[in-house]
Amino acid sequence: MKFIKRISLLAIFITSILTGCSVLKKSVSQDLLRNEIFQQTAFDHFGNDTLIVFNPQKTFILCINNEQKNALNPNNTTDFFVYNLQDNKIILTDKIANATVTWKDEVSLLVKVRVGIINNVDDRGLRYYTINILTNEKSSISKAKFEK
Repeated sequence: MKFIKRISLLAIFITSILTGCSVLKKSVSQDLLRNEIFQQTAFDHFGNDTLIVFNPQKTFILCINNEQKNALNPNNTTDFFVYNLQDNKIILTDKIANATVTWKDEVSLLVKVRVGIINNVDDRGLRYYTINILTNEKSSISKAKFEK
């Protein structure tokens, strides 16, 4: 009797492992498919020179054109888009001159812009604002928070 119980328990154990592995394999393959879709989208927009940055929860991706400027086109513009991983679509695109863009939090981007003409000696020529990626709302931020 003990032998039959052990075989039954072993059979249940093996079945649960195989079932768990197939579920894990399915979720991994779905993640890989999503991964391929956003990578293809980034490649279609910017080619191979794309910087990809996940937000903290890994629900959105900031894709920035990382192409080096050359003598024929020395303008320093930051081209970027935000990709929603759950909906598999681009939700925000923008191009900003003389700027850097990073994640501020889960749904906000921090944009730092260097202005061209500085009128005050104490002014470093930097302006900061945020973009809410869900509403596309822009809010400026005091320079005092960043410049000390």
